[in-house]
Parts: sequence; structure tokens; C-alpha cells
Amino acid sequence: MTTSNPPKDEELIASMKSYMEACMSGHDPSHNPTHVHRVVSLAQRIYTNELALHPSTAPTKYNKTIITLAALLHDIGDHKYLPKEIANSSTTAIDPKELVYNALISHGADAELASRVQTIVNNVSYTNETRNPEYVQSLISTPGYHELAIVQDADRLDAIGAVGIARTFTYLGSQGEKRKEKADQKPWELKESIEHFGDKLEKLEGMMKTDTGKEIARERTRRLKVFKEWWIDETAPLDY
Repeated sequence: MTTSNPPKDEELIASMKSYMEACMSGHDPSHNPTHVHRVVSLAQRIYTNELALHPSTAPTKYNKTIITLAALLHDIGDHKYLPKEIANSSTTAIDPKELVYNALISHGADAELASRVQTIVNNVSYTNETRNPEYVQSLISTPGYHELAIVQDADRLDAIGAVGIARTFTYLGSQGEKRKEKADQKPWELKESIEHFGDKLEKLEGMMKTDTGKEIARERTRRLKVFKEWWIDETAPLDY
């Protein structure tokens, strides 16, 4: 029995780009394909800069194809944005944490690559790291999974700065719409976005893994704090 040759890296990336766009189209702008494309771009920027900063170690430490695929697929399987046939089913046998693996295999990727990308995707999120910090750090230190550091940094950089501010208001606004369907929940207020800055976004700078990520995060966090100052100034209560 003969088997077809696996696709070239650029062919596989193109196929997964189309797959991602089909999966993520229709979601609110905080987690749509445009967000994913920004994360891929940031990941490529970090990768390129890390090569320049660490020429003796980075070229053998990081695999560009793994970085690109993991960045492209990092939101696939997120419980907030599951395909309707999975999210609305109580009997489906499909594990969201295997969606990336299955998609890669179905597009011709070999099992080892698919498994590496799936593992990275499963450990990108902020929530996962806060629950399992030792495991995530151990994974990043393991050969074959160093790329997680770059993908994490790229995703978190898109959550701060001017874009991060816009995404925060967009996401919480979309969640606010869902509250209207539940009588026991309060309407969404703009101040919840500002509270989210302190609850999560201002902490991301300290969670960056790469030198490049730390540098970019420093400036983007400064922008968050400036905006927060503007907000406090413009919403100061007055007697009337």
C-alpha cells in the first residue's frame, strides 16, 4: 500500500489558514480571523528578532513552521468559540483539545508535528497557565515545545496596547449581549473593561517569556495605563 507524501510546509500552512478562517469567521472581532492574523504576524516578528538577539541558540531552538501553525490555530478548541455542533451537543465524542490534531492530520500532516502543535495550542491560554504554571514552564523548557513561549507572547501582546483596549471593550460588549438572555444578570457597563485591565491585562507584561515579547509588552502596557488614567479623569464623579 502506498501513501501520499506529506504536504510541504507552505502548503500545509495555507490549508490551515483556510481552515482557521472557516472556523473563526462570524465570531466577534475580539477573536475573529483578523485577530489570529495579527497573532501570527507578532509571532513571526518575535521569532525573527529572537534569531537576531540569540544567533547561537535560537536557530536550533525554534521551528518556524511549528510557530506559524500554532499561532494560526491557537484559538481552535477554545471553549468560548467552539463550533456549534460541538458546543451545543451533550453527546458528541469530539474532544475540543484534539481538534487541531485532527485537522492537521486530515490535511496531510504527520502525527508528530500534529501532536506538537496540538500540545502547544492546548497550553497557550492565560487561564491554563495560571492554573498550571509549573507545567507550562516545564513544557516551554522541553525541546520540541520551546515555540510555546513565542506563541504565548504573541497572543498576549494582542491583548494589550491600543488593540488590546479595543478587543476588551468588544469582547465584554459581546458577552453583555448574552446577558440580556438571562434575567438574573446585570447589564454590561463600560467600567468592566477598565476593571479587566487590572484583573488581567496589566499582569501580562510580567508573564512574557521572550526578550522581544518583554520589550514590546513594556510599551503596550504603558499605553494601557495611560488610557486608564484618561478614563479615571473623564469619569470622575461630580455632584449635581
